[in-house]
Amino acid sequence: MKKYIIQVAPLVPLPVLRTQAFSYWHGEPLPVGTLVSIPFYFREIEGIVVKVREDISSKSSFKLKNIRVVREKKFLSENQVELARRIAEYYFSPLGSVLKLMVPKIVKKQAKDKKVAKKAIKTGKIGEIALKMLKSDKAKFFLAGNAKQREKTNIDLIRSYLKKNKQCLVLAPEIFFSQSIFDKLSAEFSEEIALVHSKITKGQYCEFWKKIKGGQIKIVIASKMGIFLPFADLGLVIVQEGQDPSFKQWKAMPRYNGARGAEFLAQISGAKLVLESFAPSVENLYQSKRGDLDIIETKWRSDLHDGDPISRLPKLEVVALEGEKKNADFPISKELYSRLAEIVNSKKQAVVFMNRRGFSTRTICENCKKPLKCPKCDLALVFSDEHSEYHCLHCTFKMDLLSSCPTCGGFQFTHRGIGTQTVEKKIKRLFPSARVVRLDADVMKSQAKYKTILKDFLAGGIDILVGTQSAIKGIYSENIKLAASISGKDFADEINFNSRALALSRVFNMANLINEDGVLLVQSFFGGSSLFDFLEKKELKKYFAQELAMRKRLGYPPFRKLVKLSFRDKSEKKAASETRKAFDLLRTTGNNMVEIIGPYISFSGQKKGIYTRNILIKCDPEKNISDLPIRAVIGGLSKGWSVDVDPISIM
Repeated sequence: MKKYIIQVAPLVPLPVLRTQAFSYWHGEPLPVGTLVSIPFYFREIEGIVVKVREDISSKSSFKLKNIRVVREKKFLSENQVELARRIAEYYFSPLGSVLKLMVPKIVKKQAKDKKVAKKAIKTGKIGEIALKMLKSDKAKFFLAGNAKQREKTNIDLIRSYLKKNKQCLVLAPEIFFSQSIFDKLSAEFSEEIALVHSKITKGQYCEFWKKIKGGQIKIVIASKMGIFLPFADLGLVIVQEGQDPSFKQWKAMPRYNGARGAEFLAQISGAKLVLESFAPSVENLYQSKRGDLDIIETKWRSDLHDGDPISRLPKLEVVALEGEKKNADFPISKELYSRLAEIVNSKKQAVVFMNRRGFSTRTICENCKKPLKCPKCDLALVFSDEHSEYHCLHCTFKMDLLSSCPTCGGFQFTHRGIGTQTVEKKIKRLFPSARVVRLDADVMKSQAKYKTILKDFLAGGIDILVGTQSAIKGIYSENIKLAASISGKDFADEINFNSRALALSRVFNMANLINEDGVLLVQSFFGGSSLFDFLEKKELKKYFAQELAMRKRLGYPPFRKLVKLSFRDKSEKKAASETRKAFDLLRTTGNNMVEIIGPYISFSGQKKGIYTRNILIKCDPEKNISDLPIRAVIGGLSKGWSVDVDPISIM
C-alpha cells in the first residue's frame, strides 16, 4: 500500500523563521488548495495543502502523523495558494496568516439567494482607449484622466471581458467608494454583481465566495480584501486610486497593500491590470520610464511625456487666511464665501472638505489653560456638538459635557480648532436658503443614511456637501463646480518622505469630483505644501522631476525599499531599550546593501496608553527581507514588534 507525503500550511500564525508547511501521511494524493484537519501538537486544527510529494512505500522509515479529515478538495485554487506565498514572502508574514484571509468563516444559515432582475444588455461601440488596451500584448496599464472618461473606459473593458466569459475585479480604497461604483455598474450590466467589504455579513460573504468560486458571479466590486477571493477565471483587475493610503492594511499582520496584492493577483491569473487615477504618481512615472507600465490618457489631456501631465487640472486657487481669523465667519474666507455664493445663485453644487470630524480639534480649560486629553491615548479630546460630549477619535473614551477638568477641577472650557460640524454650522448660517449636508465618519456609521445622502446629492437635492475626504470619494457630477479644502494643514505634512505625494493625491481626489471647468480652492495660513507652487504654475512635470531626483538622492522609493520596524509597550523605558537592542543587532548583522536608521520616537508618541519606537531599514527594491542578512534578526523579534514593508508613513 502506498502513502503520500502531503505538505500542509496550518491556518495559524507561526514565527516567520519557522517552517510554514508541515508534512503528513495520507493514502491518496490531494490537490493543492485542499482544506484538511491535521494534528498539530496537542490540538486539531485546519490547514491548506500546499504541496504533494511523490508516493512513497508504506515501509518508509519516515515518522509522520496522518491527516485526520479531508474537509474539501480544491477548497482554494492553486492561484490563491501562490498569491498567499507571494504576499507572505514580500511582507515577511506567516503563510498561515495570509491563507486564513482566503478562508471564509462558514455559517450554518446561509443568506438566501437573491433573484437578480435581468436587464437588457447594453451594447455600444467600444471606445478607442479600451480597444487600445484590449489589443495590446502588455498586461499592465495606468489610465489617467477625469472620472467620467475613466468610468466609460472601465465599462467598455468590463463588457469586453464579460463577452469572453471572464471575471472582473474592481478594487476601491474605501467601503463607501465601492458602494458608488457598485451602483453605477449595476445600472450598466445584467449580470449579478458582488459588493464585498468588511461590513457585509458572514452569510453574505459565504454566498458571494461560493458563487465567485463557481464562476456564477462575473463582476466583483471590493475593498482591498477582494484580492483574496477564489476567482474561477479572472480576466481583468481594475484598481481605482491605487495611491490611496486606505489600500494599506495598518492594524494586523500581514500589513499588505491591496494595490500591490492586485498586481500579484493579475500576474498569477494572467489577467489584464488597469491602475487608474486622475494622474500618475511618481512611482508610476518611474515604472513607465523603465517600460514596466504603459500610461494611457484620456483625449482631453495633453500627452504626459511631451507636455504637462495636468494641463487640464481644474483651476487651483490657494487662499491665504492671514487676517481672517477674527472674522465672525471664520474659517469661511471671503473668497470661499464668494465662490459658495456663486454656487448657490447659479444652482450648481459644491463639496467642502475638512479632514477632521467633530465640532473642534481641542478643548482648553479656562482656569489652568491645559487641554482636555484622553487618559488612554494622551491625545486631545474632541467636542461633539451633535452628541453634547467630549470623546477621543482614537479609542472609545467619552466624557460628559458637565465633567470637570481632571487637572484643576475647573468647569469652564473653550473650544478651539475646526471640525466638520463647525464648518457645517457656519455655512448653514451664511447661506440659510441653501441645502447643506454633512458627510463624515459619524454620519457614515449608517450605510442607509450614507446611501440616502449620496443619492440625494447626485440627484441635485443638496447644494453644499461638507465632509472628510475619506467620506467623499467616487462622487462625480457635471453639476459640481467647486471643491474646496478648509485647511491647508491637510496638505502641509513635511515629515514623511512622501508628504508631497500624499498632498497631490488629495488634490487629485478633489479634482476627480469636478469637470475641468470647475475650481479647486485651498485655504491655508502658511501656503500649505510647496506642491501648490507647481500646481498654480501648471508645472507638475517639474514637480515630478524634482521629486524623483530628491528620492534618488536620499534613498527613498522607488529607488530603495523601506521596511519600518515598530515596538510598542506600556512602558516608555522598555520601548526605548528594546529598540536600541534591536538596532545594535541589525547594525552588526547588516552589510553595505542595507541602511539602518533609528531608533526614533513615533509621531503619535503615546496612543491608547502605548509608547512606540521605530527603526527604518532601506534596501534594494528588488529584494525581500528573506533575501537579506538581517532576516534572522527581524524574524527573531519578540512580542510587541511589528514589521511594515512599504510603509505609508515612516513616522
